[in-house]
Amino acid sequence: MKRNEIEQTIYVVLKESLAIDANGIEATDELTKLNVDTDDWSFSFIPDLQERLGVSVPAEKWSNVSTISEIVDMLLPYINESLRTAEKS
Repeated sequence: MKRNEIEQTIYVVLKESLAIDANGIEATDELTKLNVDTDDWSFSFIPDLQERLGVSVPAEKWSNVSTISEIVDMLLPYINESLRTAEKS
């Protein structure tokens, strides 16, 4: 999966899970700009995104991201591992 595909998936999940219009949001914008409640982030967005991408990322990894771009960077190794595992099956 390519970076831009992951980024687009994030924007879709933002819209579907949190009703956030991603138009005008840049990958380098701080997530705080979105004004998302911590509970909504933790119990809606993160699980929905992980399910859509078929990955499971440790909770502590999520606390280290502050932009969409950083989310993509964090997710890439998990997605690549998931794809490699699926190819072996």
